[in-house]
Amino acid sequence: MSAAVRPEPGVATEVEAREGLRPSLWRRFLSHPLAPPGLVIVGLMVAAAVFAPALMTHPYWEMYPITGLSATDAPLPPQWSLHGFFLGTDQLGRDEFSRLIWAARVSLQVGVLGSAISAAIGITLGVAAGYFGGWVDSLIMRVTDVMFAFPALFFLILVASVLSPSVPVIYLTIGLLGWPTNARFTRGQVLSLREQPFVEVARSLGARPSRIIWRHLVPNAIAPIVVVAGMSIPVNIIYESTLSFLGIGVPTPIPSWGKMIAEGLSYLNIAPWLVIFPTIAICLATVGFNLLLEALNATLNTRGAVVRRG
Repeated sequence: MSAAVRPEPGVATEVEAREGLRPSLWRRFLSHPLAPPGLVIVGLMVAAAVFAPALMTHPYWEMYPITGLSATDAPLPPQWSLHGFFLGTDQLGRDEFSRLIWAARVSLQVGVLGSAISAAIGITLGVAAGYFGGWVDSLIMRVTDVMFAFPALFFLILVASVLSPSVPVIYLTIGLLGWPTNARFTRGQVLSLREQPFVEVARSLGARPSRIIWRHLVPNAIAPIVVVAGMSIPVNIIYESTLSFLGIGVPTPIPSWGKMIAEGLSYLNIAPWLVIFPTIAICLATVGFNLLLEALNATLNTRGAVVRRG
């Protein structure tokens, strides 16, 4: 009987070659205990944002007269009725359910687009600082230090107060102010890779810096960079809710979870659902994204180093 032939180290077996890397990563991701609840919460939020026009039971801007109630008792409590006010109405008779799911679209748009803009700027500057070094590194890092010295929320409030508030203004401002974390983390990843043998070989063969960066450095550092960039999504959602709570966020009549909380505080004693439902939505959104990103970090992190926020 011939002995079983063991594959040489570094040579993929036939099954591994057939399945590839992605199915393995996907299975590892799904096996993480935080992945299923994170997928469910984020999936529901994405579905509510994408299909908000079809899911709304009433137009979120229309005010419906509540018969039998005085002006001081305008909020209608949650009820399963022919009117379809499943989560009740606000103080103006607007459907709370429709406003809640439309606000999910606003929060997701600000969270994802703001994170994408800050990631694009931060990754580009971080790669340049880490690879070229010298005065380029010093200049970018000094600007980063200045940005870190001032609270981001202060700048957001200042810019939102000066400019006309709108959804694009909010996510553009968040994106332009949120890049320093991505830049500093990307720089650290590039610094740890630029002296590796495969980079030295590419450099000795005459590869251009742009080719070394985008074909060798970025692909090997992209996994932790993506996780760090994604961790700004729940933070951006909280920023948007804070601005809307202060009255300098999205304009009326577009609903926002923070604005819904601010408007419901005056009716907290007689209509607590006006504050409870948007608060639960904010908590679920931030928890869902954090669970998803922690599972993604554990899956992509094959060497055991935990990606830290900030």
